[in-house]
Amino acid sequence: MEILTKRLKIFPLNFSLLSLYLANNKSFETFLNIEPIEYQIHEDLIVPLKFINKKLIDDNENYWYQSLWIMIETHKNAMVGSFMLKGKLKKSKEIEIGYGTEPMFHNQGYMTEAISGLIKGFEEINFCKSIIAETLPENIASHLVLTKNGFVRIKNKKENFWWRKKIKH
Repeated sequence: MEILTKRLKIFPLNFSLLSLYLANNKSFETFLNIEPIEYQIHEDLIVPLKFINKKLIDDNENYWYQSLWIMIETHKNAMVGSFMLKGKLKKSKEIEIGYGTEPMFHNQGYMTEAISGLIKGFEEINFCKSIIAETLPENIASHLVLTKNGFVRIKNKKENFWWRKKIKH
């Protein structure tokens, strides 16, 4: 599965690509023939991504909803950010997303555009009924990404906010 937006090419990483990404030694960028950037894999993601990668060895057919998705800016030919679907699709047909933009590409609308593309893609394939996301209360940029894409805040806690976007079918 691949999503194309005005400025982005967005796709999930299969086992081989996720292995190169996790190596974080420029082999990922070389293989994809994209501009190398200094990306940091957030320490909270290293263990889950390695776990996902092990699962992909046995189930590389369904990697698109189990792996990390990257966003390539087509004119700059560089990775500007990533997101992932967190966990399995629930019985309620709800999926959680987590996302991040590389620091040098903050405040340029890339994540808003990527999440919009993801929503449209999910609408086309009838994948889920809703998407949820969790943000820190102080992460105003993330709040804006979600509200611009029609997410509604459904739960406020001191340590986090929860958001939901219903998918049209």
